[in-house]
Amino acid sequence: SGREEVTGANVLVALFSERESHAVYFLQEQEMSRFDAVNYISHGIAKAPGRSETKRVSGAEDDHGPGHEKGNKKNTEALEAYCVNLNKKAKEGKIDPLIGREAEVERTIQILCRRSKNN
Repeated sequence: SGREEVTGANVLVALFSERESHAVYFLQEQEMSRFDAVNYISHGIAKAPGRSETKRVSGAEDDHGPGHEKGNKKNTEALEAYCVNLNKKAKEGKIDPLIGREAEVERTIQILCRRSKNN
C-alpha cells in the first residue's frame, strides 16, 4: 500500500486473507469478519452497539500526532469488543492447567524470549 511501516491494524486486516489461519478461525468464531475490522479501523464504526468512535483506531494511520495519549482509552475499547483478556481469566482461575506439556511450554518461552526472531 506504499507505506514504510506495518502496524497492528494492517496485520489484523491481512490475517483475513489467509485461508487456513487459526487466528481467523477464532475471530470468525467471535462473529468478526474482515469487513468488521476494516470498518472499525477506517471509520470507527463498531459492530457492538455503543462502541462506535469518531476517531481512527491507533495503527490505522500515523498515531504519533497530537492527542496520541487520548487514543489509548479508545483503543482498549476495541480490544474489549473483539478479544479475550487471558491475563484476567488466568487470575480468576478460568484457564485450564497444562498437564504433560512442560517441554513444549519451556520451548515456547525460550523462543518468545529471544531478542531476534528467526522466521
